[in-house]
Amino acid sequence: MPNVDIISLEDANDVKISRLMGISEPYFSLILSGKKRAEGKKMSPKWNVKIGECIYVYDDTLKNNDNPDWFLALVTNVSKYPGRQVKLASDGSYVDAGALDDMLLFEGIKNMLPGTLSLEDARDIYSQWSSPEELFHYGMQAIELKVIN
Repeated sequence: MPNVDIISLEDANDVKISRLMGISEPYFSLILSGKKRAEGKKMSPKWNVKIGECIYVYDDTLKNNDNPDWFLALVTNVSKYPGRQVKLASDGSYVDAGALDDMLLFEGIKNMLPGTLSLEDARDIYSQWSSPEELFHYGMQAIELKVIN
């Protein structure tokens, strides 16, 4: 994580940075280019994001990089998908990923994970960060970001 003082970081328009958000490649560059419309996060207390927040988004591909690429982004919309029961097949794969499926299908896989062709592949990507229990407990949210620098 970069060394950033959230309280004192301000851009030319006096916008206060509310939080840090680390995003790995290729998703960091896809958001920066406008090809990825929204970032999916659990609705955990850590990610209680509000419209109008300014977020310092940094590339966390290299976990110990003290000087990563970054940009500022304004939260323009937050769509929430409450947790609901997750159904797993006997092999542990998702039959219904609950709130994750709701988010991916409503927002569109191409908007959340450009280049990902199937719901199964999208589930696999998000399952790196969210267990079935977390999906049920927290639900998911699609955070729309507008790059402002």
